This record gives sequence, structure tokens and C-alpha cells, in this order.
Amino acid sequence: MLKFELPKYYYWLLERNLIIYEPFGPLQPWFYLSRGDQFLLNQRWHKKNEKLAKLAFAKRQDNDELACFVFNLKGEVNHLELVQGWTEDGYTILKVFNSFLDWLKYVLEDIALWIEVDDS
Repeated sequence: MLKFELPKYYYWLLERNLIIYEPFGPLQPWFYLSRGDQFLLNQRWHKKNEKLAKLAFAKRQDNDELACFVFNLKGEVNHLELVQGWTEDGYTILKVFNSFLDWLKYVLEDIALWIEVDDS
């Protein structure tokens, strides 16, 4: 069985309580999925010609968007994907990120939009 290697930034945010395992945390609207709630997209929603493992590790609390690590065949993070889950085809890829930090910048943009909507 392939063992996945998560990026150090994933743990860094967790250790500092900057992102937590439940909604309404410091990086609202995003939160980490607990180990028990994380899942491989490939196992839940089988897609033809899908060769790389995709692990859902975070969710946006107000919709079905998931952040996923996409692993290479060595179990290392190749890139990240933002997907819309629970669609007719299982999931749809909305955006691709080259790194965890690129995803985190996207989360910060979501936080800014969340604040703007919350203030209106």
C-alpha cells in the first residue's frame, strides 16, 4: 500500500491552530477534514483514466468544494486541485494549484470575500 507524504505546511497550520478540523475556524470558510473524514476521490468517485491518487483534505463549509492533494506514484504531492464534489460525474476540477502555498493564497482570497459578504 502506498504511503502518502503530506507537505510540512499542512502540519504547520494545524500545529498553530490556524486551520482546524471543523467549520467556523480561523480560516473560515475553509477547514481541514479530520483523518476519518478524509477520502480518496478515486475510491469514492471512480473516473476512467485517473491514475494519480487524490486525497480530499479540506472543505469549504458553505458548499461542496474540496481541496485535494494529488500524489505522484511515489506518494509525494504532485499538485493540488480544487474540486466541486458530489456532481453528476462525481466531481469536477475547478482549479489546479502548483503548491500548498498557492492553495493557501486562494484560501486568503476566499476569506476576504467571506468578510465582504459578512459585512453587507
